Amino acid sequence: MVPTAQELPLVTLQEHEKDTLVKNTHSSADPTLEYIRSLTNVADIQECLRQLEQEENKVDADLDELLAEREELEASLDKLEVLDNTLDDLLWNNIRPQLGGLQNESKILVNIISETSGLAEGISAKVRQLDLEQSRVQMAIKHVEDVQELKFCISGIQRAMVQSDHEDAARYMHKAHGFDKKILQGSFAEIAVPTASNPEYPTVILANSKAQLLDIISREFESAVQRQSEEDITRYFKLFPLLGEEQVGLDKYSKFVCAIVSGKAQAAMVGSLYLFYRAAKSPTFYADTLIRLFESVAIIIDQHQPVVEKYYGPGKMLRVIQRLQEESDVRSRKILEAFEEEREIKRKVAEIKAFKDPKRHVLQASGSIRSLTPQLGVSSSQQATTVPEVIDPRELDINLNEMVLISQRSHLYNRFLESRAKSEIEHFTNEDQVEGTAVEKPKDLYSESGLLRVSGLSRKVEEIIDYYLAIEEFFLRRSVDKAMKIDEYDVGNKTSSCVDDVFYILKKTISRAVNTSNVDCMAAMINYIKNTLEADYIAVFQRNMASVFSSGDTKEARFQYMVLLNNINVSIDYLQKLTAEIEQESMSSITSLSEQALDKAKVVLSGLTASTRKFKQLLNMGIEELFERTLRPRLGPLLLDSYKGIKYIVTDEEYAEQESLNSFVHRLMSGFDALIEPLKAALTEENYNQVIGSTVTCLAKEWEQLIFQTKFNKLGAIRFDKDLRAIGFHLVSLTSFPVRERLTRLNQMVMLLDLEELADLDEIWGNNSGAITWRLTEKEVRHVLSSSFTKTFPLIESAMNKINHDQLLSLEHPFIKVGQTVTLVTPNFASPQAEAPIPVEKLKSSLRTSQKHIEKEIANLTDKVTEISKKSSQGSMDPTQVEAALDTIVNRLSTLKRKLKDTRADEALYSQRTKVRLQHLQDFTSISTLDSDEFARWSRIRLNRIVIDYLLREGFRDTASLLAKSERIEDLVDIELFAQSAKVEQALMRQSCTECLQWCKENNSSLKKIKSTLEFSLREQEFIELARVGRSEEAIDYARKHLTPWKDTHMKEIRHVMALLIYGPKTKCYPYKRLYDKSRWNDLIALFRSNNFALQFFTPEPLLNVTLQAGLAALKTPMCYQPDNRNIYCPVCDPETLGALATDLPLSHHFNSSIVCRISGQIMNEDNLPMALPNGYVYSFNALTEMASLNNGKITCPRTGSVFDVSQMKKVFIS
Repeated sequence: MVPTAQELPLVTLQEHEKDTLVKNTHSSADPTLEYIRSLTNVADIQECLRQLEQEENKVDADLDELLAEREELEASLDKLEVLDNTLDDLLWNNIRPQLGGLQNESKILVNIISETSGLAEGISAKVRQLDLEQSRVQMAIKHVEDVQELKFCISGIQRAMVQSDHEDAARYMHKAHGFDKKILQGSFAEIAVPTASNPEYPTVILANSKAQLLDIISREFESAVQRQSEEDITRYFKLFPLLGEEQVGLDKYSKFVCAIVSGKAQAAMVGSLYLFYRAAKSPTFYADTLIRLFESVAIIIDQHQPVVEKYYGPGKMLRVIQRLQEESDVRSRKILEAFEEEREIKRKVAEIKAFKDPKRHVLQASGSIRSLTPQLGVSSSQQATTVPEVIDPRELDINLNEMVLISQRSHLYNRFLESRAKSEIEHFTNEDQVEGTAVEKPKDLYSESGLLRVSGLSRKVEEIIDYYLAIEEFFLRRSVDKAMKIDEYDVGNKTSSCVDDVFYILKKTISRAVNTSNVDCMAAMINYIKNTLEADYIAVFQRNMASVFSSGDTKEARFQYMVLLNNINVSIDYLQKLTAEIEQESMSSITSLSEQALDKAKVVLSGLTASTRKFKQLLNMGIEELFERTLRPRLGPLLLDSYKGIKYIVTDEEYAEQESLNSFVHRLMSGFDALIEPLKAALTEENYNQVIGSTVTCLAKEWEQLIFQTKFNKLGAIRFDKDLRAIGFHLVSLTSFPVRERLTRLNQMVMLLDLEELADLDEIWGNNSGAITWRLTEKEVRHVLSSSFTKTFPLIESAMNKINHDQLLSLEHPFIKVGQTVTLVTPNFASPQAEAPIPVEKLKSSLRTSQKHIEKEIANLTDKVTEISKKSSQGSMDPTQVEAALDTIVNRLSTLKRKLKDTRADEALYSQRTKVRLQHLQDFTSISTLDSDEFARWSRIRLNRIVIDYLLREGFRDTASLLAKSERIEDLVDIELFAQSAKVEQALMRQSCTECLQWCKENNSSLKKIKSTLEFSLREQEFIELARVGRSEEAIDYARKHLTPWKDTHMKEIRHVMALLIYGPKTKCYPYKRLYDKSRWNDLIALFRSNNFALQFFTPEPLLNVTLQAGLAALKTPMCYQPDNRNIYCPVCDPETLGALATDLPLSHHFNSSIVCRISGQIMNEDNLPMALPNGYVYSFNALTEMASLNNGKITCPRTGSVFDVSQMKKVFIS
């Protein structure tokens, strides 16, 4: 192949340039295109290019001068054209000839300029052609220089390798590989680079040299590793990337550091005698050995990461970390296998699994409380029943601690590796870079951090955790069993020893599970602890409580029963404290886990809290049993004995005698103290208060029954009041339990009995009850009043059946003005912005508008008449013009008259509606009782108004209109307002902002008063739509015009939405993807409705919702949101219907409440007693007996499905 001129060797080109220079020494000052093309010498070309640039600059200067004169001439012509409107015809005719000549001269000048411009364009084309030729010459020069440099690098490589200068050879090799492949593989390089001593092509020379050099460097690196020469290791390690063999270098370096790790691990485990000695002496020998392995890996990563990053670049340490993980997996598995073998873990676990449940029912016999006195102890036969020891618990405790330490430190080590691997991966910008650095293995084996998804260490630790769970469960069960069997009671304590022993074991066990840093392990252990508490702890107490009275209601049995109750009470306290401590400890120890793992940990810990429910159920049943056996049978007789000789229809003398003796109070208090004194000394404070609560509740009910059967006069009522206060003070002094609340019904009886006359009932009952929440029903109030007021039943009925006008009118606040601002019951509904009715506001608005219009028109007409009069008097208007002007004024007056007529019709309509609404409320104030026909009719109209309001808000305008027409209440509703707003809403549904922006313009001042952001949101949406269709320039102009005025208050939102110019509608970035969401139009509709309602004085929510929520708030209790306690007849408990309205409502402030049966929905009271099943769930007596009658005496709990006999249900007493 014959080489081209560009591919000639350097020597040939130099000779060619000399010949060309001789031939072209006669270069002309005005070179032709042929002459320029014949040039080959660089110096001549550069000289010619300089001359052409000089000539081009000259031509450009001439053009600039001509163009400057042209601008002056055109400016003169423009001025002359302006003068055309002011000069008269004569002057213009004189100047025109001159202008014509000037115009001809300007045309000639323009022609000259055009010719000059063409000449300049031709010169510019020549210059561009010269630029192209020059660029080609420069490319040829650059090509020659690169080939020269390549030849120099190859010779340098060969020279350095001969001199064993490996660093220089690697640097020359790195530089040679930096040339473009077109240079390396080009024909010019293949001609110029080969020499007589080395005739091969450059690519062949480089490949052979690289292979030879790589082999030398690899051998020298391995030799340095064997000599442990850190200087030579670093020296040769940094040469691999210069050869383009980064992975080879990293692999060799990884092998080197892995050998360090392996050597340290082997040194720690070497010597069987030493191993046996250390393992026997140190309870954590294997955990410590594993920790030292982890520490050595961490130190290597910390020390060697800067070296790798310096010579290989950021992120390259990932490959070394992967190799270290593989090596540490091998070494850690050997350590853990030695741990299993030396500690005999598998054998112990096998024995534990083979060991069946060790007669756990023995606890039923042996779990009684042992006392220092023989009466409270257990028999020798019971104590003889034991469980054989299979494994020493102390040895298991040591093994468990070491396994926990292994799991904890392994988790910490994995976290360290993952964090360092992630920090390396962050340096890569794409997946290809990661694959080029990572170890060549299937992708599915590695996680996003670049490490193995399931390492050998992780699998082995999981096995250790499985062993841990088996041993820990066995250890816990045996420890709890033992604590319950050796349970003792010491005189002077209120609890036995098992409580402290068991909860010490529980705390130790849970702490160990948390310290494993394994959420699944912690969850399994806590679940097992819950099962152990229920099966081996609570069950023992439950069996002992059931059998303690088997030998009769003796003093010793009662005492032992109270100790059991104290044990349960203290256990509840311990369990709550333990849960709080463990929750704090666990959250601090596992904060590094993912959010999903943290949520799981919280759920697991909350399950431990749920265990207290069974404790509390058992405690409540036990206290009820204690109360039923020891106190209830004695309270009734005590009250009757105390009332002997006492009456409340007394004369003055009898009152004075009772005042001095006060026999009732003394007898009742002394008898009550004798009953509760033994309990106070034996029970814990919480149990004692609960017993007192049940006792006081029972005493109050018994007392109420006596009062209902007693007649009073005024002195008797005063005597009863003093007796009740004295007993109340005494009961308060006995306990911290709120006993006064249990006496509320009795205190309300005293209030009724103290009334001087029946008319005073209005001050404390019904509308005027104020802060009093009546516990007495209407029937009971009538009964009490009848015991003091005789022959007054009609008066009582009249006093208790009045309408609360103020409360009902509070919900009419948006409908018509009331006396004061009303705060609705719902927290998310504020009071309307004004108290004025809608028709009155419309009337006021119409009057203001018409007044402004009239004033403006009258002022204009007055000015017009004055002007006509003035011009007429001056004679500047003839009679015809005056007549025409007056006709115009008359027409404008007629138009104004028609507008005033329309305005007067609107005002009459609004006045009529205001009158009708006032009359509607006036009708309500004249109604006195709830059971009257007038109130029923008024309520129906009110209900129709509320329903129509709801229909209008939901868009059912035709239905609302038909309902209003059929009920003849058109004047009580505002259908027209919703019809007007419907047009704007329909436009927004069509995704058009025009109508809504027009509405904002019409109501601009009112919207500013309520600080509305509707207009900004509309402008923002229009900008989004422009960005959606890619009209970026229009969007920028729109933002400057419409969004800039909002910068002071909405700069953050403006910046956010402007980013849409970068992020298109298909973006996956959520903050900007959300802006493109079509649902924003629904948000705009909702915002418009809220602003429109605010301007029209509507409530933010439909009146139907407000009214329903007012009623739902009175029914809402915490039980409504507990699935197990929902009632089928409660509207709040149904989340799919009315319950959704009650979500944000506050809980009802009930001073007393009713208990409703889940089965029947009936209220449980003295006529339908609450009954508890053995599983702790409570239902009504009537429902359970009906179920039993249909199922052969069997009852099925609807919550748990458990089946019980009807004889197993027990009465419940609520305290």
